[in-house]
Amino acid sequence: MSYDPGQSATYDRKPSPLEPVARSGGLQFLRAYNYIFENPQWTTTILWCFLAFLLSGMIPAVGFIAVLMIMGYQFEVIDALLVTKGERYPTFDSNRLGDYFTRGVWPFLAMLITMIPMMFVIFAAYFGGVLSVIVAASAAGEDLAAVAAVAVLLVVMLVVFVVSLSIWLVMVPVILRAGLSQDFGESFRIAWIRDFIRKMWLEIILANLFLTLSSLVLMPLGCLALCIGMYAAYAVIFMAQTHLYYQMYVLYLERGGLPVPVKPRAPQPPVMTPQPM
Repeated sequence: MSYDPGQSATYDRKPSPLEPVARSGGLQFLRAYNYIFENPQWTTTILWCFLAFLLSGMIPAVGFIAVLMIMGYQFEVIDALLVTKGERYPTFDSNRLGDYFTRGVWPFLAMLITMIPMMFVIFAAYFGGVLSVIVAASAAGEDLAAVAAVAVLLVVMLVVFVVSLSIWLVMVPVILRAGLSQDFGESFRIAWIRDFIRKMWLEIILANLFLTLSSLVLMPLGCLALCIGMYAAYAVIFMAQTHLYYQMYVLYLERGGLPVPVKPRAPQPPVMTPQPM
């Protein structure tokens, strides 16, 4: 079946669990950025993602809807990458904004529910750390106050780092399952999430570190363009994250993981071409 990267996705999204969709052997970090520019209309996609992030920064109420749309589009891209073995992805289609929004609701809700309890832990560690610094500095006296404060802050930073890492370890499989299945009830299958983390924990950490480090390069460059360019950097990083999600899911399947059950797509109407009179 041929696939035009400039058209909307009209394919069966379910890859065969018997034939892995790729044989990568590991994460291909540079590929996560290179693939973006292989679509002849990549500027259209980056522009729409740029506008979504810009709106989220300027007008939060409208930006929230825009972010849901691009999250839905993100999983349309993952669908296409699964079908084409990572070769092509569909251009963002402004005629399908409603479809993107509907699909983006599920991974967003799953992400929100996952983040909320862990954010409480981070806030508790932060405020507890501040209080501990004050108490330690007071108890240590003037001579050791600075040493005690630094020691407590290092412990707090370690706790926050571990909790943040735990968020990513849990969030990646939850978001993937929610976005691929398009079913909120399927998002929190504990056995599947545990299996994904067991098989993919190192790749999740490496992907997060890679995106963090590359953002440290792209974001300052974006800020040079009157600061508005940082939203374009967000868009590029977002598309790179999408490909890394795809790669991690493929690796998980290659390592014997169970595929996510997907919702059957509604039959697409045939495209009618005008006949000559």
